[in-house]
Amino acid sequence: MKKKFLILVLAVVSTFILTACGSKKNKQTTQVLNWTESAMLSTQDQSLATDSLSFQTLLNTQEGLYRLDKNQVPKLALAKDVKISSDGKTYVLHLNQILNGLMGTL
Repeated sequence: MKKKFLILVLAVVSTFILTACGSKKNKQTTQVLNWTESAMLSTQDQSLATDSLSFQTLLNTQEGLYRLDKNQVPKLALAKDVKISSDGKTYVLHLNQILNGLMGTL
C-alpha cells in the first residue's frame, strides 16, 4: 500500500514540476505549403500562357494591384492608394513600401 501511495505522490509531483517548467511564450507559427505538379510548367510569362497549369500557377504566385476579398469585392493589394481623375481617364497609383525593397526605389 505504501508503495502505491509513493508512486502516486511521485507522479503528482512530477506532473506539477513539468507543468511549471513549461513556457507560456506565444510562439509564432509559420505556414508552409509544398505543392507539386506532375506536368511540366510551360511558361510563367502571362502573355504566352495557354494551358490551365500555367494559368493556375500564375494565379497562385502573382500579385496584382487589387485582390478580391471574401465577398468578391476588389480591395487594394500592391497599391497603397489610387486617385482617379474627374473625367475617369487617368489613374494615379501609389504603391506599397514593400515594393521598394523588392524593386529598388520607385
